[in-house]
Amino acid sequence: MGLFSNWRTGRSHSFCHAGSMTGLALALSFAGCAVDSDAQPDAAPVDNVDAAPSGLPYPSGPYGSGPEDVMRNHQWVAWVDNNGDGDQYNDGVRLFELGEYHTATDPDAKIIMLGAAAGWCGPCRAEANGSNRMMSDYGSRGVRFATAIFEDDGGAPVDRDYVKQWGETFNLAYTTLVDSTFQMGRYFDENAMPMNMFVDARDMKIIVVTNGFDEQSFRDILDYYLSRP
Repeated sequence: MGLFSNWRTGRSHSFCHAGSMTGLALALSFAGCAVDSDAQPDAAPVDNVDAAPSGLPYPSGPYGSGPEDVMRNHQWVAWVDNNGDGDQYNDGVRLFELGEYHTATDPDAKIIMLGAAAGWCGPCRAEANGSNRMMSDYGSRGVRFATAIFEDDGGAPVDRDYVKQWGETFNLAYTTLVDSTFQMGRYFDENAMPMNMFVDARDMKIIVVTNGFDEQSFRDILDYYLSRP
């Protein structure tokens, strides 16, 4: 675990990292099937799987939760833009697996920026409010975005309706995940919110895990890792 002090704001952000970013100003060192039926639970039926449940290619284990570990191919009930119209919330929920963003399935994918958020988390809302700027700038460069929402404003597990409301409130243009079983909890302490992890889409290895919200820090991370061969 390291500490990144943002030189623009003076705020500090904790992170775990898989390597050193020597090219930055401060030499930074540091992270389907339709399910529209009302009978379908919002908790995905597969948690912590070691292979692609749909048969999509996915790296073999061992799997872990820290930098340089291969991330498990989690599966969630999710709101996904299936028809490419920029509005995932008119498509209905479906099962989504992380392996859909693996380069073997999505050849243009380079990095996955996967976040975790909760309704009671003020910084999570601030991050969501500006996240479309990130997608607009980096989506065409191979960054895939998704956010797992795990608790509502009162701290209760979310359902699909709450996650839809979250996405529509912030006009999110990327995949939003119903994490009612808190699958993302294996990667961070929920008291350190929001969490964002950056995953190499080529081998599904965790690059960086960050806590706290600083858009410029995220841009620095993405710019650095996208510049690597």
